[in-house]
Amino acid sequence: MLLMSLFDTSPKHDPKLLFSREKELADLVKYIQEKRWTILIGPRRVGKTSLAKCAIKQSGHQPIILDARENTNFTDNLLQNLTPNSNFQVTGNITVPNMPYISIGASYSKQVLKKTLDNILEGRKKTVLLLDEAQWFSNRRTLTMMLAHLYDYHYDTVTPIITGSAVGVLKSILEPDNKSPLFG
Repeated sequence: MLLMSLFDTSPKHDPKLLFSREKELADLVKYIQEKRWTILIGPRRVGKTSLAKCAIKQSGHQPIILDARENTNFTDNLLQNLTPNSNFQVTGNITVPNMPYISIGASYSKQVLKKTLDNILEGRKKTVLLLDEAQWFSNRRTLTMMLAHLYDYHYDTVTPIITGSAVGVLKSILEPDNKSPLFG
C-alpha cells in the first residue's frame, strides 16, 4: 500500500503519506492553531494541496474546501460547500432556502452578506477555509471582498489557507492595491 502511494499523484489527506514535509506540516498546523492566514505558492504538483489537507486534518479543525478547478465561481463554490444539503438554483443568482439572494456578480452588499454568509457561518467553531488553486477563481474582486468580510467578522472562527501556482494572479491577494477590500 505504501509503495502504491509513492506513485499516486492525487492530493493526500493522510499525513503519513506526506514525505519529507514534516517541518512544513508542523508549521502549517501551528499557523492554523494561531489563526494565521496562509498562502502556499509553488510550482504545480509540488504538494501544496496535500500539505494543506493534511494540516487541516491534523489540526482537528473543520474544513471547507473550495477547489477552483471544479467551480471557478467563488461565491457559488463557497455557498455550495457551506450548505451541501441545500438545493441551489443558479440562474444569475444563488438561492439558499429561507435566505435572500446573494449576487454571483462583482457587486455585493454588506446587508446581503450579513443575512446569508454570516447566518451560515454562525455557530461554526475552528474552521479552515481552503481556497485551492485560487488563481482560477473567475472574479477576484468578489474573492477579495469575501476574504475581507471573513477577516472583519469571522476572524476568530474561520482561518483561510490559499494555494496557487500562478503567482502573478495571486498578487491581488498578496499585494492589494489601495482600492482592494484587503488593503491595509
